Amino acid sequence: MISDPTPPATPRRVDFLNDVDDHTCIFLASLGFSTRYICKRTDLSESQVLYRLKKAGLTSANHASRSDFRNGESPMAVVVLGQVREVA
Repeated sequence: MISDPTPPATPRRVDFLNDVDDHTCIFLASLGFSTRYICKRTDLSESQVLYRLKKAGLTSANHASRSDFRNGESPMAVVVLGQVREVA
C-alpha cells in the first residue's frame, strides 16, 4: 500500500527582520553565494530562496548580481579580493 505523501508546508509571510532563514537567505545572496548553498544553510527550497531574492530586490537590474561576485565585478568581490591579497 502506498502511503500518503507529506502535506506541503503552509505558506507564511516573508519577514527579513524577524525570521532567521529569511535574513540568512538575503545575507548569503548579497555575499554572492549560490542558491544551492543558501538552501543547504537554511530550511528553504530553491523556489523559496528565489522568491525572497525577488521580494528583496536582489534580482533587479540596479543590484549587482551574484554572478558579478563570481566574476570579481561587484563591490563585495573587490573587498574580498583586497583582503585575500594581504593574506596571500
